[in-house]
Amino acid sequence: MDKDRINYLIHNPTEEVPDVEIVNIYRIKCIDCRKPTIEIHEIIPRSLLLSWRRWINRVLLCPECHAKAHSRGTISSKEYLVDLRNQRLGEYWDIWLTQQ
Repeated sequence: MDKDRINYLIHNPTEEVPDVEIVNIYRIKCIDCRKPTIEIHEIIPRSLLLSWRRWINRVLLCPECHAKAHSRGTISSKEYLVDLRNQRLGEYWDIWLTQQ
């Protein structure tokens, strides 16, 4: 994964990518606690979003943080996860999202 690929994805938020790219985007770390992980979580669940494989909808969460996100529910965890996703993209790739 390189910054050119990330820039492309930023400009194409509906792009569907394989799981390995999601893992590389977040540097094999949970976006919340930053523990190593390869567990992918959809911010908006598959049942509610026709193209759920959009990269912008998928983040890495360790098993503990994944369980917390599910226990809080989709509506309660969405804003928190979007904020964390945007922070990590900024930290890892120097790309700062304000929306999406």
